[in-house]
Amino acid sequence: MTKKGFTLAEVLITLTVLGVVAALAIPAILNSVGTAQYKSSVRKASATLNSAIRFRMLRTGQLVTGVSSQKDLADLFKEDLNAIRTRGNNVVYTTDSMSYTFLGSNCETTDIADRTWEGSACRVIVDVNGDNGPNQSSDEENAFRDQYRFVITTNDAVPAEGSFATRALIE
Repeated sequence: MTKKGFTLAEVLITLTVLGVVAALAIPAILNSVGTAQYKSSVRKASATLNSAIRFRMLRTGQLVTGVSSQKDLADLFKEDLNAIRTRGNNVVYTTDSMSYTFLGSNCETTDIADRTWEGSACRVIVDVNGDNGPNQSSDEENAFRDQYRFVITTNDAVPAEGSFATRALIE
């Protein structure tokens, strides 16, 4: 008499092995997908900021100048970013669920050679998922989180030197 099929022990061992493999693989896959999503969002934010600057130039003939406060800086970008709402004087929310927190003033004093976060006069923190968590800045410990730092000069927005936004744009 020939038996056909698997024993209960064989099925349980197979399921256990599959469970261990899944437990090891799924977190790595999810982390990879999350990192790719953040990188894509940073690229989009960079393009959006630079498009807003260029559109302003085409529309008004002016670069990012005449900014004396954070409110002025946010107001300058509000229209060209297609803002759907604001919070306080310097936070702008867009239709793609990103938020832009504008900091500083006197953008025309930002030297092209000094694009560090501490050395620039005009800065923006882009939160690629708005108010949703983790609301952490990307840094050495948290390589790809949801907040990225950009420096605004009179004619462009670039990732702050040494920031993970730079890494996201080149990887």
